[in-house]
Amino acid sequence: MNPARLTIAAVLALAAALAAPAGAQVPITLDEAASYQLFAAPDWARCWYPSSGNHVLNTILERASVRLFGLSEVAVRAPALLGAAVYIAACYRLCSRIGIERSIRIIAGSFVLLSLALGVPGSPLFASGTFLWFTALVGFMLFQSGFTRICPMEWILEALGMKRAARLPPAGR
Repeated sequence: MNPARLTIAAVLALAAALAAPAGAQVPITLDEAASYQLFAAPDWARCWYPSSGNHVLNTILERASVRLFGLSEVAVRAPALLGAAVYIAACYRLCSRIGIERSIRIIAGSFVLLSLALGVPGSPLFASGTFLWFTALVGFMLFQSGFTRICPMEWILEALGMKRAARLPPAGR
């Protein structure tokens, strides 16, 4: 097996091993409890109920997980953890196909948008104004890498086995 892929597999296994106990120790939130009580716990017809709070795939997987493992914090959260793992794997696969240069732009843009969504008080995802410092950090790193060509994210992606894309002509020419 490729050493980079082995490293990625080891990191994902470690993350899963650390996330499962944390998921078991953190109490269920009001939203998780309400979602389970309203949509997953009743009969199957309720899983399809049209509501902005009912995410059908998550509800079906949550119901199956609770039936399989019993009612617990981990069983209720298992579909979200599974979805996150699939999302991370899909993002890695996409980024490995498009090359390091475009991947860095996508990652930086995603970090900025996420930190703004979490740091701006008017946002529905607002958590803390401290997230705006992360936006500043990403901006500073982009700024300095333009002059110094030093980019830690590039080093990380290379260590994960990503390749540089072939030089293509600019779009529209």
